[in-house]
Amino acid sequence: MSKGNPRALPRGITPKTRTKNGKTVPVVTEDGTPVYRVRVWDPVLKNQIERVVEGLDAAKQLLEEFTEAKRRPGRLTAERVRFANVAARYLTAYKTKRDGTPRPRSSLAKELACLNIYIVPVLGNAWIGDLDLPDLNETIRGLTLQDGSPASGGTKSTVASVLRRLFAWAREERVIPTNPALELRTGWGGSVRRRVLIPSIPQVLRLAAALDEFKPGLGDVAMVLAFTGLRWEEAVAVPIENVDLDG
Repeated sequence: MSKGNPRALPRGITPKTRTKNGKTVPVVTEDGTPVYRVRVWDPVLKNQIERVVEGLDAAKQLLEEFTEAKRRPGRLTAERVRFANVAARYLTAYKTKRDGTPRPRSSLAKELACLNIYIVPVLGNAWIGDLDLPDLNETIRGLTLQDGSPASGGTKSTVASVLRRLFAWAREERVIPTNPALELRTGWGGSVRRRVLIPSIPQVLRLAAALDEFKPGLGDVAMVLAFTGLRWEEAVAVPIENVDLDG
């Protein structure tokens, strides 16, 4: 059986072809060496990895390397995955804490907003393995709001923290060989103490009345949160049998 016959090739190796005069012909080098595609499914990236090599022996060797890498914990070609794909996988993992409990929705929403609004539009199409600390610093330094004005120091610090968490997760999952965000600073001028507003009882009652006009019953929710000091995710987690409406 001929060397270039696809039926004689191992699974994952196919001849590279091109169209010439309306016909499909195999691609060869100037000295006549056939060119092959080596493809393998990466279960970590959920993506197909493909390389093009010259010669059948080189193709078989590369396929063996890919197969061996799949047996080891970690990844195949970590640096050839887009940042946006890693961000999507990171958000899926971020839904659950390390102890196995679900993370509050407010925390997940904050992480999602930072990624979708500030980070992915800038770094989404970049290969994550090509990103280095200067790229991350430039991304944080150049953050802008929707109107084009520069982001505040607090916003930059928050986004930097999200980047650090994402790259730390990517390193733990062996998506990247090294973590360039280890030295990414999280202090970007947002150290001013946040002003806390404590509403008075008449203000709470007026807010509850306004919310009731928007949606009946919503004012009761505002009053419960105001007078108990609960956050939203804490209030919705309270079993109904433990709630004394009269009290």
